[in-house]
Amino acid sequence: MAVPLRALTTPPGNHFYGYFDMSPWNPAMTQHLALETTFHDRRPDAGDSAEVGLVALDSGAFTPYARTTAFNFQQGSMLRWIDVGYGEEFTYNDWDNGTLVARATNPVTRRTRTLGGAIEAISPTAPLAINLNYARIAVCRPVGGPVSCR
Repeated sequence: MAVPLRALTTPPGNHFYGYFDMSPWNPAMTQHLALETTFHDRRPDAGDSAEVGLVALDSGAFTPYARTTAFNFQQGSMLRWIDVGYGEEFTYNDWDNGTLVARATNPVTRRTRTLGGAIEAISPTAPLAINLNYARIAVCRPVGGPVSCR
C-alpha cells in the first residue's frame, strides 16, 4: 500500500532541515524542526540568516523561534531534539560575539539557554555532545562550514 505524500510546508519561505541521519521530528511526531530562508538558489553568504522554527504536522504552519547565521544548506544549523532535564528542547548552532555556540530552546516556554560550543553530534544515551572546528571545515570543504567562517 502506497503512503500518500504531501508537502509539509508552503511558500513563500524556503524550508529545509539538514542531514539525512538525524530525525527532525519531536518524540510525539507532531512537530518538525526546520530552517526558513528567503533564498535557495545559491550558497549562503556572510550576513545571510535563517529563521529557526517548527512546522506543525497538522497544519504545515511554520512558527519561528529564533534567527541564526550559523547554517548551510547541507547541514542546516544541526537542529536536534533533546531532553536533558530541562524538558523537551531543540538545539541549533548560532554565533555569539564571534564564537560558535549552540542554543537550546524550550518550544513551550520559548526559554533559550546558550551551550558552550557548536554541536555536531549528540549521544543517544547520555547528555553529551561533541563539536568540530567549523572554521577549519570551511577552509577544507567550504560547503560544510557555517557561512560566517568563510
